[in-house]
Amino acid sequence: MFLSDVLRRPVVGPDGALGFVADCRLAIDGSPGPLMAEARLVGLIVAPRNRQGFLGYERTAVSSPAPLAQWYERRQRGSFLVLWEDIESIDDVVHVRPGYARWSSAL
Repeated sequence: MFLSDVLRRPVVGPDGALGFVADCRLAIDGSPGPLMAEARLVGLIVAPRNRQGFLGYERTAVSSPAPLAQWYERRQRGSFLVLWEDIESIDDVVHVRPGYARWSSAL
């Protein structure tokens, strides 16, 4: 499955709808190989109202241009990270396991 297949899909938890997959979080592990270091999927960013990503404005150090930074800050309010091990299944909808934790989506 490609990441582009998962983006914008609805996310459902044990208590109902949580939002939509807006982005993913990757970690770079190990030393670089011939081309790049290995990337590992940490989790999915869930946005309660929006299906689009945040274009890097989830980074806490990004504050300019100010109007865009403020707009994205309001737009991503309530977004959270669900760790990959808390994802139960992915079909037309992303299902989250009972007892999952909501982590901050900010970098």
